[in-house]
Amino acid sequence: MTRAPSARILAGVLACLAAGFGALSASAAGDAKQRLFKRVFGDAARLDPQIVQRVGPAVEINTLLAHDDGRLTVSIRANDRSGIEQVVLSCDGQPRPAKTAPPYTWEWKPGAGGHTLEAQATDVSSHHNTRRSFRRTLAVP
Repeated sequence: MTRAPSARILAGVLACLAAGFGALSASAAGDAKQRLFKRVFGDAARLDPQIVQRVGPAVEINTLLAHDDGRLTVSIRANDRSGIEQVVLSCDGQPRPAKTAPPYTWEWKPGAGGHTLEAQATDVSSHHNTRRSFRRTLAVP
């Protein structure tokens, strides 16, 4: 019995996941995971290095704590295949000093009331791609 193309793709994805394949590219061409991925998806799924360089970094607000004394602690998670050049945290549209190395954590007293936070990460690729996190709002006592 021949399976439909969508069923073959799903079976291939499940086979890759079962093999512990966590990313779309393996480091060595001889790697068993890469061979399995290529067998399932063929050459059409090969990642073009030029395309990879144009993909912005992953960035998210990881920890957001409002302390009783009015301090705010914010931790950002940023990751990119090429590396992270800098992460900037903005509070109510005003940027805080940039961080160029992990941990990307800020602590300060923004004043009582509601505050909207957003992070922006820039990668070190030749294109200097940037991406913004989702905005988060919280009340500081």
